[in-house]
Amino acid sequence: MVPKLWLSIVFLIRIIELLMLMIRIGVNLGCLYLVSVWIEEEKGVF
Repeated sequence: MVPKLWLSIVFLIRIIELLMLMIRIGVNLGCLYLVSVWIEEEKGVF
C-alpha cells in the first residue's frame, strides 16, 4: 500500500514539473512573439 502511494506522489510531482516546464516554454515563446511583433511595429513606423 505504501509503495503505491509513493508512486502516485512521484507521478504527481513529475506531472507538476512537466506543467511548469510547459508554462515556462509558453512564457518564453510569448515573450519572443511580443518582441517580434514590437520590432515589426517599429519597422513600420520608421
